[in-house]
Amino acid sequence: MESIKIGLIIPTYNHGSIIRKVVLSALEYIPDILVVLDGPTDNTSEAIKDLPIKILPFLENRGKGMALKAGFQEAKKLGWDYAITMDSDGQHKAEDLPKFIKAIAEKPDAIVVGDRNMDLPGIPSSSKFGKKFTNFWLKVETGVEVADGQSGFRAYPVEAINTIKTWFSRYEFEVEILARSSWAGIPIVAIPVQVDYHPEGRRISHFRPFIDNFRTSILNTILVTIRILMLIKRFKKIAER
Repeated sequence: MESIKIGLIIPTYNHGSIIRKVVLSALEYIPDILVVLDGPTDNTSEAIKDLPIKILPFLENRGKGMALKAGFQEAKKLGWDYAITMDSDGQHKAEDLPKFIKAIAEKPDAIVVGDRNMDLPGIPSSSKFGKKFTNFWLKVETGVEVADGQSGFRAYPVEAINTIKTWFSRYEFEVEILARSSWAGIPIVAIPVQVDYHPEGRRISHFRPFIDNFRTSILNTILVTIRILMLIKRFKKIAER
């Protein structure tokens, strides 16, 4: 793996109280880190400005999807072959990063998704349901079993992922990129990862239940429609032979 360049992308918005700890823990395993500042209004920028990392700032909040897409484009400029993505709220464990590096070596053409263990104590019921709900719709949309379609802890082949065109820009982007990547023939594999949900009241989440679930519902409607049209086109070709 010496000739393969792997970097870490951390998109963040107003996680100033924990972002430094997240980055420092990741630096123990990966020296190349890019933090995408998604227009924070707190002390996030100050908390990491002295760390040996690269920072890509947005002047205003544009959404997690836009932060990731900009991160993938920057990763290509930096010469990275693979980009691991990790959330900035502390729920992912840096000690799982070597698992991704091993998985990249074994499946170099694949997207590697960190499959969270949702049977641990303290996992919100909404997160458990969200994982099952997303996995169901991804199976409908792609025909592929995805272990954890909502996990933000992933590894992407940089060259391939920058060729995938997407429409959505916020949380739902992480579902769309899996569906469209699967349609493009990019394999999706999973590895088990740890997850740490802070107790209610200390959990910093910018997920907006109504609007973000509504946007995800629109996305799933679009993806299912595209999938149906793809299948109709395929059946027509078969019938014409």
